[in-house]
Amino acid sequence: MKRSEVEKIYQDNGLNDYKLTCLEDLKNCHGIDAEQINGFENLTDGNKVIFKRFIINFFNSMGMDRKMITVPKAINYVQEIDYVAPHPDAEVDEDYKDCYVSIDTKIIVLKADGSKKQLHKYSDSEYKNLKPTEQYRKEYLRFAFLEGKSKVWLHVTHEGKQWY
Repeated sequence: MKRSEVEKIYQDNGLNDYKLTCLEDLKNCHGIDAEQINGFENLTDGNKVIFKRFIINFFNSMGMDRKMITVPKAINYVQEIDYVAPHPDAEVDEDYKDCYVSIDTKIIVLKADGSKKQLHKYSDSEYKNLKPTEQYRKEYLRFAFLEGKSKVWLHVTHEGKQWY
């Protein structure tokens, strides 16, 4: 679809400033039903509200050309666990005494029903012989999408008002 055709759809829906106001606008203008995105059904009610706020903010943060090539693929509430150890050079080099390295990172989907499923595991082969001494955990909404042919994902934070 051409940009002018998408702009016409916005105008036909009364969105002359090209800003979405609700999920219905997203569906009407881009054919995206946010509640049908993979993983949405596994979110808690609170996280569903946050995601709905986020997806409108996210699309409104982009120009029309980028909106046209963005295709949501999944939304999950995840726990990220990073297993770390002191840098291997810490014992011999003062510059590394406060440095830690990530050995493994696990991304685990936390479903509304309490079940869990590992989504990803990243390991650093350079440090595979180290034993983790600490672990750091954080939780966030993880939004995966295609931008053209590129696979992209974001951390969604601050009640859906920020992402990185």
